[in-house]
Amino acid sequence: LAVAGGVGGDGGGGGGAGVGDAVGGSASVAREGSVIGQIVALNRQLRERQAAYLDRLWLAQRAPRVVVVANRLPVRVQRGDNGELLYSISPGGMVSALLGVRGMRMIWVGWAEIDDTTAAEREQIRRTLWRRGCVPVFLTKEEARLHYAGFCNDVLWPLFHYVVSRMPDIKTDLRSGFHAQWEAYQAVNGHFAAAVARVARPNDLVWVHDYHLMLLPGLLRARQPRLRIGWFLHTPFPSLEVFRTLPMRKEILSGLLAADLLGFHIYDYSRHFLHACTQLMGSELSLESRGIAWDMPLPAAGGGGGGGGGAPFASQGVEAEAEGMQVEAAAEGREAQAAEEGMRLQLSSGNSTGYKGVTKDPRSGRYAAELYEGGKRRWLGYFDTPLEAAVAYARAAG
Repeated sequence: LAVAGGVGGDGGGGGGAGVGDAVGGSASVAREGSVIGQIVALNRQLRERQAAYLDRLWLAQRAPRVVVVANRLPVRVQRGDNGELLYSISPGGMVSALLGVRGMRMIWVGWAEIDDTTAAEREQIRRTLWRRGCVPVFLTKEEARLHYAGFCNDVLWPLFHYVVSRMPDIKTDLRSGFHAQWEAYQAVNGHFAAAVARVARPNDLVWVHDYHLMLLPGLLRARQPRLRIGWFLHTPFPSLEVFRTLPMRKEILSGLLAADLLGFHIYDYSRHFLHACTQLMGSELSLESRGIAWDMPLPAAGGGGGGGGGAPFASQGVEAEAEGMQVEAAAEGREAQAAEEGMRLQLSSGNSTGYKGVTKDPRSGRYAAELYEGGKRRWLGYFDTPLEAAVAYARAAG
């Protein structure tokens, strides 16, 4: 009995343990089921969020962007005292204006302004700037000197401001380095074209700025014929008599005519451009009711071997407005569209030189020129055209 009782007791004890295990197992299964349900719900939420993100990404990739191409980036890259790379907002009116634009995606392509970098540092700069919507163009110190300080500031800027006395003499261009400056100008425009081509999509609008990049529209058109390209000039465009003194005038015009839209400050500058096109390009273009039609021979796009067959042609329009041609000039604000009467222009011929003042007399219609040097005013006289007044200034400035 004792043994039987012992066996029976063990059996009862075993039966109690079995019931406990069953209850515990049910609770465990319930907990596991709850956890699995939560995991399934979380997975569903994750898939929904991923789908929404992919939809936004797809729309963002298809939505047109504005690719701003300027000589400088809105973010300056400098080397600190300890050799580290420092990033700051670049100064300038155009940077300040465009940084305030909202409601559109903007990518900025420009010169990084730093030349003492290693390959690893350049890659680091690219990644950092891309997160800020910028694509850097790296130039060597010699390229930057010949392009920016050379051809842009010593040739184009004075010419576009009627300081024709500073134009280099073709007979001495090899001694003065003028030919090397022109080659650097072409090379740098090529570097910018390669950088833009890496990021621009067919639906994008490429907005090129200023005289530093006047060959760029043609180079981009050769690479991507369907790209929408605009160009805006932030300086005056000179009259034909001045512009034709530039030896590579036709190359400059050819590069600009590849754009879909050209913008100028005021009506006079657009008229000067049209006059230059009709006189210097000759039968290569024709005037239409709202612009210029030009059959542009596109060179083979660089980087990828030779091509076969003839180069394609593209007819591009230029918006402007002049004498009976209904050309529409772009204007920067109401001030740029104001009447010329009584308007005063202050144009600098250098960073540390005097200033040129050309004032139109509203009564006589003539132009007065005066030179300011060392805080003193030097009267130069009245002239019939602004060009004559500017030439008088150039001669007085020496």
